[in-house]
Amino acid sequence: MLTFSLLCEDVVLRKDVGGGLGGFIGRGLGAGIGAGTGFLVGGPIGAGIGISGGSILGGQLGRLIGKNTIDDPEGAADFSKASHRIGYMAKPLTGGWGAAGDVIAPGLTSSVNSIYQGVSDDGAKRLGYRLPGRLGTALFGPLAGLASPDDIAKNK
Repeated sequence: MLTFSLLCEDVVLRKDVGGGLGGFIGRGLGAGIGAGTGFLVGGPIGAGIGISGGSILGGQLGRLIGKNTIDDPEGAADFSKASHRIGYMAKPLTGGWGAAGDVIAPGLTSSVNSIYQGVSDDGAKRLGYRLPGRLGTALFGPLAGLASPDDIAKNK
C-alpha cells in the first residue's frame, strides 16, 4: 500500500524522459521530411502543411519509440545525464498539447515551450539551473540541457 507522501511525490520516470527525447528528435526529423515531401507535392503551401503534419507525426512516433526503448522505463530519471535533461525539457513538446499547438501554429509551439521551460518551476529551475541556464533554455529550448547546471554555475 502506498503512503500519502508517495502519492504526492512527483517522480520523473525514465520512460518520460525517453519519450521526451525521442519525440524531440522525431519532431525535428518529421518536420524536415514533411517539408520536403510537401514542397514536392504542393510547392510552398504544401511545404507549410508538410512541416506541421510531419512534426506532429514524427513527434508522436518518436515519443512512443523513446518510451518503449529506454532501459528500466519505471526507474527514476538521472538528471546528471544530458539526454535525460533534454528529454525532460522537451516532454511538453511531444505530448498532446504540443501536437495540438503544431496544428494551430506550426513552429510557435517550440518557442512558447522554450520560454515556459525557462521560467517555470517545473522546467529548468527544477533541474537546478540558475538564471543563466534558465535564460539559455528560453533561448535554445531543450538543447540547453547539453550543459549541466554545475557547468553553467562554474562559468558565471
